[in-house]
Amino acid sequence: MKYSKRIFFLTLILIGFVLGFFSQINYSKAQVEGESLAFPVNFTMEEFTESFDSLDNVTSFEIPLPSSSWNLTNLQLNFSNINLQREIKPIEDQHHGDYGNIYYTTPSKRTHGLGVQINLTETTRIFGAYIYGYKSPETTEVIQVQIRGYNDAENKPNDTIYAFTNINVSLIPGWYLQTFNSSVRLPKGNYYLVLFGIVSGGTDYYWAYNEDDPKDPNLYTSKYTNIWNIGVQNAPYLYKLIQKVNKSYNPEEINMTAEINGGSYDILNSTNPYSGILSINGLNWNINDTNLHVPIKNDLDIELNFTIDYNIKLKNYLPSNASVLIEADKDNIWTLPPKITKYFWNYSIKFYYPSNWNDLMVFRDGVNISSLVYIDPLEKSLLITNDIIINGAEWNITATSPLFNFGLDIRRYEYEPGQELRFLIDEPPTPGTYTLKLYDPVHLPIDDAQQTISLPGETNLFTYTFDTHPLEGEYHAYVYFFDGTNAGVETATFIITVPFTIDPLTLFLIILASVIVISVTISIVVSVKKHKRKIEAYKEEIFNKCMDILNLNYIMVSEKKSSLNVYEQVFTTQKLDPTLISGFLSAIHSFGIELTNTDDKTQTIKLEYKNSKVLMSEFKDFRIVIIMNELPSQNFFDSISNLAFDIELYYSRYLENFRGNIDPFKGIENLLKKHLNISFLYPLKIVKSGKTKISPTEKIIIGRALESMKKNNQNYFYITHIMEVKACDSKDIEAIFNLLDKNIFQPVI
Repeated sequence: MKYSKRIFFLTLILIGFVLGFFSQINYSKAQVEGESLAFPVNFTMEEFTESFDSLDNVTSFEIPLPSSSWNLTNLQLNFSNINLQREIKPIEDQHHGDYGNIYYTTPSKRTHGLGVQINLTETTRIFGAYIYGYKSPETTEVIQVQIRGYNDAENKPNDTIYAFTNINVSLIPGWYLQTFNSSVRLPKGNYYLVLFGIVSGGTDYYWAYNEDDPKDPNLYTSKYTNIWNIGVQNAPYLYKLIQKVNKSYNPEEINMTAEINGGSYDILNSTNPYSGILSINGLNWNINDTNLHVPIKNDLDIELNFTIDYNIKLKNYLPSNASVLIEADKDNIWTLPPKITKYFWNYSIKFYYPSNWNDLMVFRDGVNISSLVYIDPLEKSLLITNDIIINGAEWNITATSPLFNFGLDIRRYEYEPGQELRFLIDEPPTPGTYTLKLYDPVHLPIDDAQQTISLPGETNLFTYTFDTHPLEGEYHAYVYFFDGTNAGVETATFIITVPFTIDPLTLFLIILASVIVISVTISIVVSVKKHKRKIEAYKEEIFNKCMDILNLNYIMVSEKKSSLNVYEQVFTTQKLDPTLISGFLSAIHSFGIELTNTDDKTQTIKLEYKNSKVLMSEFKDFRIVIIMNELPSQNFFDSISNLAFDIELYYSRYLENFRGNIDPFKGIENLLKKHLNISFLYPLKIVKSGKTKISPTEKIIIGRALESMKKNNQNYFYITHIMEVKACDSKDIEAIFNLLDKNIFQPVI
């Protein structure tokens, strides 16, 4: 429609132009209104969140972050149950001497066991041990590594075995791990670590000892020949215990620290024993990782075990694309649609908006929620809190600002064809971007005249050379200013006077063009009228569709032979007697069949019954009865035929074998929703649309539905409650049907 108006308008101008040549009248005094220009702009919002968790029985830990761009602002660590973790404790680890060995030569010289004293000064759990040794290539038998009891009288092993495992060594001398089948918890006291096994010839196991400078020369060793020999001192075998001592610590007594972001931070004692705390506030650390790694260290160089409860606060800068629309004589309109994703707990968004913004509003999924957010006009900030942020929602922030004023230095207002247009930005120019748009007398933009200058820069001058054959009349220049937060526009009008000259060929071409444009205009007008009739017909169809549904009171589907109902549904609060109506209609129909003998054909009977309109349609194995307030449109009759086709398609086998069971026919309700749109009458709920596109009208309808539910304090609504007038407005009804088709409006039942 707009296009046809423009063509028609151009036709009138062209005709005026032809007449102007002959009358020498200045034809062009077009008014330029409503021109605008949008500038993109990037804003940065601040997003905040918190994360907390509790980890049990750990030695170090890491805290997950939303991404590597987030900054850590506050850190709170609470340690509890700080105790010693499993450790490797060297007892004798220097090899200064020979090897003891287990071997077999003769019964009098055989050795089946070697042992060294273990002296535990406190209750200890032992998981295994390292021994330094090797075996000979000919060795075939496997001996055991054992922890045995201690014979205090002779300082040698006794027969009590606390833990054991098969020996693990190779042909190369070195340290070898021996892991016991199960750990053993031993009280304070003396024990023996032994290698023991009954071996025959060719078997040799070697265990290194230190006889020069042992760490503890008081440790006893013993050898098994036929019995364990009395223990001797000064040459202990080499071994390290894998152990855990039941000992707890306070952080300050062992200088317990947390290594965070390249720094070391002391963990202080808390009020509870064996607990600590680390609190760091006022940070602005960028971890540059998706996890915050926190190693724990201490002066004892031991690995600690603890429970950690952490709470961190994070901050991120969220960029958001925006735009400002600049139009003469109107306030600037700012639009900011941020993409907001909630992370962790207590998430919020804060935006410091420009100081010249007014009328700030916040929309969520098209609904104005400005009253739910916090706007501080003094701080010029907007805060969106966790409780109103919904992931997946569409957000939009709008505002206005006054036009920024600047000056244009216009030296000349009248030009002739081929002359150069020149004007300047007033001195001193405000830094920013200046964009020129020039419009000809018929209000069409001159594309090659558009230009942009940035100040400060080399020039503040706009120039443009007019064509040698321009249109005569007023040319309007718009200069738009933008500096990121301020925006404005200034206008100027220039006149071009074209001396009257014309040649026959030009005149012929003008007349020919006028005839062509007029012909095209007539064709377009005819097309527009046809299109208008189509639109009116479509509106009437939507109106009829709405009224047909609202007039619907009752639907019944019955099996033909038995006249029993297989499905029925009531849509009115008025009491009906379906059995009486069914019998009455069956009698009338039987009479009609007897007269017409059309048992195998479809027919529809329309009659009035107690101020209602009754429709009865007969099909092969079933009949449909519909009761309405008024007779429906022809489209409704067509829908009944389509409904009958689907009932025949999906339920014919149940109808042919019908014995009174109506359970298979419950799905007819879905066919009624499909063909007769009965969902229109149901109580409805609103389901999130996800990425489904929603038109502005549909957003308005959703807003009415939300307002209806809030007003009635219900989690559902009826279509009749959200229609602005009792009559069916085609635009609103079309939007409602679209929302039903998109499953945004869904029946509650």
